[in-house]
Amino acid sequence: MTLAPHILVLGPLEVRQGEQRRAISSPLQRRLLTALTIAAGATLSSEQLIDRLWGQEPPPAARNSLQSHVARLRASLGGSAILTRPPGYALDTSAVTVDAVEFERAVTTARARIPDAPADAAAVLSEALGVWRGAAHAEFVADLARDEALRLENLRVDARGMLADAQARAGDHAAAIDTLLRLREDVALATARALGSVDRTTEALDLLRSYRARLSDELGLDPGVAITDLEQQLLRGERTEAQGAVLATTSHRSSGDGGRRSGRVTSTSTPTPPPHAGTQTLGREDDLRTIAGAFARARLVTLVGPGGVGKTRLATVAALEGITGSDGPVAWVDLATVTEPADVPPLIIDALGLAVPDRASVGSAVLALARAPGTVVLDNCEHLLDVVATIVEGALALDGPSRLVATSRERLDVAGEQVVLVDPLPVPDPATASDRDPAVQLFRVRLAATGRAPVTAAEAARVVAAVDGLPLGIELAAARAATLRVDDLLDRLRQHLDVLAGSSRRHGERHRTLSNVIGWSYDLLTDPDERVLRRASVFASTFRLADAEQICAAPDLSPADVVDAVARLVEASLITRVSSGRYRLLAPIRLFAAAQLERSADADTTLSRHRAVILGLIDRADAEMTGPDEAATIAEIEAALPDLRAVHARAVADGDLGTVARMTGGLHRFAYAQARGDILAWGDHLLDARAADVDPLQRARAIAASVPAATWNERFDEALHRAAWYADRLVDDATDPWVGVTFAEATGDLHMLLGELDRAVEVYERGVGFARRTGHDGITAYMLAGLSIVTTFSGDSRAGVKLALEAGELGVGVPTATSLAAYALGEALSEQEPDRALEAFETAVSSASAVGARFFEAIARTAGVALRGRHGDPDEALDRYRAALHIWRHSGADGMALTTLRNLVVLLARTGADADALTLHAALERLASHDSYGSEADRLRMALDAVRQRLARTDRDAAEVASSSITSVAGAIAFGLACIDRAAGR
Repeated sequence: MTLAPHILVLGPLEVRQGEQRRAISSPLQRRLLTALTIAAGATLSSEQLIDRLWGQEPPPAARNSLQSHVARLRASLGGSAILTRPPGYALDTSAVTVDAVEFERAVTTARARIPDAPADAAAVLSEALGVWRGAAHAEFVADLARDEALRLENLRVDARGMLADAQARAGDHAAAIDTLLRLREDVALATARALGSVDRTTEALDLLRSYRARLSDELGLDPGVAITDLEQQLLRGERTEAQGAVLATTSHRSSGDGGRRSGRVTSTSTPTPPPHAGTQTLGREDDLRTIAGAFARARLVTLVGPGGVGKTRLATVAALEGITGSDGPVAWVDLATVTEPADVPPLIIDALGLAVPDRASVGSAVLALARAPGTVVLDNCEHLLDVVATIVEGALALDGPSRLVATSRERLDVAGEQVVLVDPLPVPDPATASDRDPAVQLFRVRLAATGRAPVTAAEAARVVAAVDGLPLGIELAAARAATLRVDDLLDRLRQHLDVLAGSSRRHGERHRTLSNVIGWSYDLLTDPDERVLRRASVFASTFRLADAEQICAAPDLSPADVVDAVARLVEASLITRVSSGRYRLLAPIRLFAAAQLERSADADTTLSRHRAVILGLIDRADAEMTGPDEAATIAEIEAALPDLRAVHARAVADGDLGTVARMTGGLHRFAYAQARGDILAWGDHLLDARAADVDPLQRARAIAASVPAATWNERFDEALHRAAWYADRLVDDATDPWVGVTFAEATGDLHMLLGELDRAVEVYERGVGFARRTGHDGITAYMLAGLSIVTTFSGDSRAGVKLALEAGELGVGVPTATSLAAYALGEALSEQEPDRALEAFETAVSSASAVGARFFEAIARTAGVALRGRHGDPDEALDRYRAALHIWRHSGADGMALTTLRNLVVLLARTGADADALTLHAALERLASHDSYGSEADRLRMALDAVRQRLARTDRDAAEVASSSITSVAGAIAFGLACIDRAAGR
């Protein structure tokens, strides 16, 4: 009998069937499963599911994509678990089990058993609570599952209360007390006893009444015997003893001072002020507004974030500028100066400048903190969380202090706490960075203070990126940039953190280097958490929990241990949750952890696992790149690009050309669609004689992949050499069809750009034959579209239309194939039916942009704007040229940029920008490796003839001279963009 799939949502989303775990890696399929699970058998319409999967911006083919995701998820769940019910889909609750449903059923059962069979109820509840592996619907709690996650978490709280009740009724009072520890009854008892010990009976009774009310409101329970007995003792007027595990007095001091014996809290000195008055908060305006909003809801706000992120500075500003909502004095408690819990009470008491009955007692610290006027800042709490949380919660229970700010790597986790997550400053793109970017401003301000000459915004942005926007890293980097060039600083930063050393006098010893800051947090970790953090340092980009399990688990750690460790590291601000189901290490933390890994015994094993995970991702991408899951595949590869490059670099360094070949061949469709010539160029390594032992098929695919990289940059001799190498190894038509397809794709475009159209037609015709042999419709659509394009350029547009339409039919459901087929149709129709051609180009652009296929988007956009430049509104065409040129500039495809600029010359001539048109053309003549041909050449010639007739000889000579200053394709693109601005009147 086949076991039903078991869907687990009380923790990370999983699907299990018996002991087997069914992998559901697609983020969209995980969202889909979550949405259907929450609906609990109710039908969700296609429109509802599209909204849950994509929100306000669904892709153009969202309905088809939804059908595909449903089909794949249905296969993962094993058949009929998802029902098709007009107008949408539903989860068949009879074919699956869900842990949340079982938990809720168990709670209902236990609730009915408590009066008559409390022991049985306790057993049911203990087992039910034990299935929780983390937060409910944690992956989607921010949006999709917010309400359901809150409902389940509230049910868990109710279940804990019921368990304590059942345990107590069954006579297992010890277990009941343990269950209620989360309510911190120990704090309520100890604080009340401390108040009673100094004749503050009314306040002690108020505290216990508050605790009783909270217990009743949250769990529906009465307090334990200890609370009731203490209340009776206080009501009888008996003095209590300040004792107990939490408030144990480590030393008894008696001065005979009447004020102390009466319990009065008196001032002995002024409170400790903030450590510095610097309040510069570049880019922190939103954080300060968030802090102000948090204080509008609570008296305690904890600023949480990684070391060096600027929590202390924000706390200083919030306290000194009244953002906390208090205009009273500010007291500062720097907990970084102590390491033992016993030292915390006297530190707090001394910092507050108050006299209390016993400086060493936690109870006295509670009293002192509760009576502190104004704002108290507890800075650097992370290494003393238990004792600090105890004191803070006790003080809050006494309705004090007025305002309390805590800074920590992780939350205090006390009732009434408002947490503000403090992130690094945004890291700008160096290409678009400006002095308006806060991180750039901070670097340049700190650099100017050293007396060093200013650097450009782009240079500053590169440094900021190297430290992932951490303000302390930026400040230390600015200090080092006073003596190092930016490039030298960046080279050293990629190797180690100790290059960022500042003045210990200014920053304090713990903040003198980034290594010290991160090491402080690292030293607080348990051994399992240390192992997971240093192993996770192999990730150069974001990663999923499943990836972390594969890489970080070992004989000493189970996958479950890894998941738990990642959760704790997120809480400790050492791992950052960046998106649904993905995590990352900030660059400085990753560099520090990598140094720890390098010194450990498991470095080689961890790197080997990382390589295996990346190769597995590439193999999946190779299979799915021309299927309905293209969008998810492209997004996953984009997210992992830094890891791909890291594995490639290690393989090259180690001489592992087999891995290089497998990576290049497996990624070539992604790289082609994304116009990533740098990845395609990895195939250059396979021309080396040392690659002779590499698998012939993988080597051939890798070398073929390198052909477009050379072609796009007009290195035609190199491209022809690679194509010849490849062709020599194609024996005949019996060659593996996938090898044949790759060859046709690689060389067909090359011959077309060289104007060798007959040869290009021959290659693509052969490629269509290979593609049909693969039986893959998407691949066949690619080849037919390519054949359509070269056939059209050869002069037979009617045949081009027929081939493009066939390609479109076969490419349905494959966005890049649909885009390429639509582009081919537009080219075939452009002369006879321009309006219909423009519609085809728009379809090509939208299909490509929906999955992020930049190359296909750019060629369709370029063709569309060229056509609009000839037949449509010139101003609209100019705007579209700008978008196309930006794509080519960022992709580095110089050859494609030159083609676009030639078409721009025609449009400039049409708008009367004659001097600019002639200048740009003269520059292109020098920069291009080949001439245009066919109708493009005819249009260009006619436009230039008209320009030359309209311009005087002196103007023509001036344009020729001006063109000499344009010495690169990048320069030509910049000049072209400037021409567009002038022609559009900007």
